[in-house]
Amino acid sequence: MNQRDREPGELFVVLDGFGDWTPFAVFRDGSEAIKLRDMLAADADVAVSAVPYYESKQAVDNDEPSAPPAGLDEVTVAWSGDEALAAGEEWGVREIQCERGGLRTTKRIRASAEQVAKDRPSAVGQFIDSELSSDDLLNTIR
Repeated sequence: MNQRDREPGELFVVLDGFGDWTPFAVFRDGSEAIKLRDMLAADADVAVSAVPYYESKQAVDNDEPSAPPAGLDEVTVAWSGDEALAAGEEWGVREIQCERGGLRTTKRIRASAEQVAKDRPSAVGQFIDSELSSDDLLNTIR
């Protein structure tokens, strides 16, 4: 991701390449996306894309991205490989997908990288530590 001024209507999508490239999280703040990228980088290939937000199919047709509304909790994201293409209302993102290919999914908008680490600790390398040996753990499980 280039360090530059934020464009109106942009969201920041973190994609992980652990296997196939998939969107991992969406942020309003690019610095939080970079923090999460750095957390995930130890375990997988990671990319961050700044993408336009489209509130409708008509907005896509007119190439009129807008600011995501306050209180918006989730968006549909279109991506191809390690690049996110757009985020927004589902029908608008379907239009982008039809034009440019790729896949789409729905993701929650996250407030911070720390929130993601708290919600999904194993995904960001914060595994539970134990002083037991692997044999002791297996015996405990059995």
